[in-house]
Amino acid sequence: MWQRMFTIIRQVGPVDYEVRKPGHRQEQQVYHVNQLKEWKTPQGWIAQEKAGEGDLGPLCPGLGRAVPKKAIHLSNELNNRQRQELLAIVEEFHEVFQESLGRTASIQHEIRTPIGTLVRERWRPIPQQRQQEVRREVVKMQEQGIIRPSHSPWRSPIVPVSKPDGSLRLCIDFRKLNALTMFDAFPMPYVSHLIERIGEARYISTLDLAKGYWQIPLRPSNCTKTAFGTPWGLFEFVRMPFGLNGAAATFQRLMETLLAPHAAYAAAYIDDIIIFTSNWEQHLGALRAVLAELHTAGLMANPKKCKLAERETAYLGL
Repeated sequence: MWQRMFTIIRQVGPVDYEVRKPGHRQEQQVYHVNQLKEWKTPQGWIAQEKAGEGDLGPLCPGLGRAVPKKAIHLSNELNNRQRQELLAIVEEFHEVFQESLGRTASIQHEIRTPIGTLVRERWRPIPQQRQQEVRREVVKMQEQGIIRPSHSPWRSPIVPVSKPDGSLRLCIDFRKLNALTMFDAFPMPYVSHLIERIGEARYISTLDLAKGYWQIPLRPSNCTKTAFGTPWGLFEFVRMPFGLNGAAATFQRLMETLLAPHAAYAAAYIDDIIIFTSNWEQHLGALRAVLAELHTAGLMANPKKCKLAERETAYLGL
């Protein structure tokens, strides 16, 4: 638990920061972003997430409900015929446009650790005022088939994260597990190269896979390695959680495999898919082809975050 205000010196990795702690025996130390928060009167182990960060997992409210077609954003520049043709595709693939979780059988995430190694950390206390929220989220994740009770010898600590809107997200501090995990060197695409591929496209659609990581199952023999402790027992993931070493590579490998036949008009950066064509008929065909791949793979796209047939759109913040 923090004792006073400290200073962040620099970022040393995607989610790690070096912190200066004057007066301590170890004056400089590296911390995971989930361990950092704005200085206030200490109330327990809670991390504060900044607004605008990526979608790392589901919030407490509003999971698993189908969303009406009207929730999908269609370009305002389409004429009535184009809108009707686009809505026909949305209706055809209504099983893909869901906020509920899909489950692909096309890939499993593997956690490769040396034989004989083990991570067993103390579970961290949860502030009293947040315990009921955390417990509700644990129950909800069980009901969705994301986690299950565990008898694992492994244990990583849980870190409740407060979002700007006050809702809760559960994160697990997998740093020690990640340190043991064999690195997956699958190459991630350069964002600049993805943007260049769009070129002079006249129609652009973007698909956001709903809680993407949780649509990929863990290899059954590896589930025990993801166990985390709570005041209500030990649980383990059966779907791929955010924060695991190699999780992004696993998702990118899946996307590259699915979209390989459609490389002329579609690309993906992890769970963000973009479809781009130079004319309307091509775009309808391209959109239908990619949605068919997602349907076959058992993946779902969040309709509230999908944008169809735009003339220009933001992709990966650009």
